[in-house]
Parts: sequence; C-alpha cells; structure tokens
Amino acid sequence: MAVSTIDPSVLNTSTPTVANLVAQFTAAQTDINAILGGTSPLTTPQINDTSGDHQYVVGVSELAADRTITLPLLTGDDTVVFEGHAQTLTNKTVNLTSNTLTGTLAQFNAAVSDASLVSLAGAETLTNKTLTSPTISGGSVSGITDLAVADGGTGASTASVARTNLGVAIGSDVQAYNATLAALAAGTIDGVAIGGTTPAAIVATTLSTTGNGTFAGSTVSLTPSGGGDVDFRAVAGAGATSRYYMGDAASATVGALIYYHGAMRMAFQVEGAEAATFTSTGMGIGETSPDYKLDVNGALGFTPGTSVTPVDNGDVVFELTNNTTLTIRAKGTDGTVRSGTVALS
Repeated sequence: MAVSTIDPSVLNTSTPTVANLVAQFTAAQTDINAILGGTSPLTTPQINDTSGDHQYVVGVSELAADRTITLPLLTGDDTVVFEGHAQTLTNKTVNLTSNTLTGTLAQFNAAVSDASLVSLAGAETLTNKTLTSPTISGGSVSGITDLAVADGGTGASTASVARTNLGVAIGSDVQAYNATLAALAAGTIDGVAIGGTTPAAIVATTLSTTGNGTFAGSTVSLTPSGGGDVDFRAVAGAGATSRYYMGDAASATVGALIYYHGAMRMAFQVEGAEAATFTSTGMGIGETSPDYKLDVNGALGFTPGTSVTPVDNGDVVFELTNNTTLTIRAKGTDGTVRSGTVALS
C-alpha cells in the first residue's frame, strides 16, 4: 500500500482548521501502524534527502516467493554499502570458493601495500624465494651461491676450480690434450716424435697400445739412455704363443721367431716351416723335442777344419787332414789329446 502523506497545502494556509489537520494525521498514522504491524507492505517507498527536494526511490524486482532481509546487530553507527558506490570495506571476509575476484595485475598490485604480485607467464625477478623440488626448463640462473658437488654442482664459479673440486684438475689429475697422446690412444704412430724433436730421434720409455700398431720406417732402434740393458718384450696370455715375424711385402710372416709357452720351447720358422727348435734340453733340427744338446733328425753334413785341436777336456774335433785322411782328436779328462785317423778312399 502507499503511505498516506500530509498535504502541504493544509499546512501552508493562513488559517488551517483543526479538523483538516486531524484528518491528515489520522490517515498517515493508520498507514504507519499497518506497516509497523506487518499487516500491510510498503509499495515503492520514497525517502527525502537532507534538503527535502529530492527522494531516494526504492525499486524492487519480481520475487518468486517472500524473502527475508536480516539486518546485523550493530555495535555502532554504520553505512549501507551499495553495488555502484565507491566504498572502503572494513572487517570483511570474501570466500573465494563461492566468489570471484577479477582485475588486472596492475590493479591487484595497486591494492597491495606491502608486497608486489607477479605473473606466472611474465618475466619476473624473484628475491629471497625458496623453491621446493622445482622443475626449471631453459633460461639461465646467475648471481647465486656456488652449488655444492654433493648437490649436483661443482662448488665453484670458475672452470679451473670446478675441475679441482671434481678431481679432474689438468696437470695433476688428468693430462691436458695433446695430439701425440691422442694418436697413441688410437693405437697409431704416424711419424710423430715421442720425447724427441724429430721422427728420426724418437725416444720412448714405454709404448703401449690396445690395438694393432704399425711402424712405418726401415729401422727401429732401442738404445737405453744410460747405456744399460734393453728389454724387448712380447707378453702373451698364460699358455699362449708369442710370435715375432719377419718377412716382406709378398709374405709378411714367412720367417718367425716363435715361443710356445705351453710346450716351453723356442722355434725358428723359415719359409713358413719350423727349421730348428730349442728347449732346456738342447737344440733339435727336424726334431721338436730334442733329447740331446744337438738332436738331428735327417741328413747331417759339416765341413771340418784342416787343423783343429780340442781345447777343453772332453772336447772331440774332426779334422780333414788331407783328401784321403780324416783325423779325430779328443781331449781326455786328464788333459791329454789323443787322435785316430780314418782312411778315405
């Protein structure tokens, strides 16, 4: 219902009657009592402003059912806040589960007074931040404390200190790169001086290779710097065979010096076949297991001297005295040289 209002013309007359005033106030009081009693609702009420020349007109929407508006229990004076009215809110909590705050990064930063918000997609500078189990893809990190070796770093900000910390310091832990060493590691020597100044004056204390090595040249000399002994070793596996081949372009293995570790014998190979064998017992010709100091299996020929005398006790010598006489001389354990002759026809 509309609340009855007092007609201003009644009050503005020079002689308002009591009856008119009573009638105006009675009608207005009746409407107010009905509203305050809850028996009659307000319809588009209006509230005058301070000067009374304008009104706050309350508009409503169509409801599907009655709605109750509960006013808070105020402990002091307060102000009603409207949607379009600029107002600073105090003691308010916004539940983001059922509410959405929208705005730009600049707007949020303008609202924050003690910090700065950053964008996940933007290029930002972070200070005094702790990252737990981060995944960093691309980019670079600078101005940080050196990462310890135990944490996957080098504990250093320079390459030389990093190598030292990692145990690969050049000159003490590892050898600096050298073209000659690289060639040796590859198992080849191609006219490169080792310890000398020219390929003709190569000096080496140890030469080893894990592959097949080739020396290109006519002479390989081994000369000890102190004039002492020289060792040339061919070390095979246990029970295996060591071979030192000699040959030419047509046949590189036609001649050989062979040591059979399993049989404990040394053999000379000529034209691809064994010509002589040495064991701890003696030398075999045509015999790989000699039973005597000289064990010949096959025809034996020799040329005796024309004047031969045995030197040591037990020596036996042959002398071709002339075309028809072969003299045999033997020196006994008593030191006496005795002889006999064989007539040749």
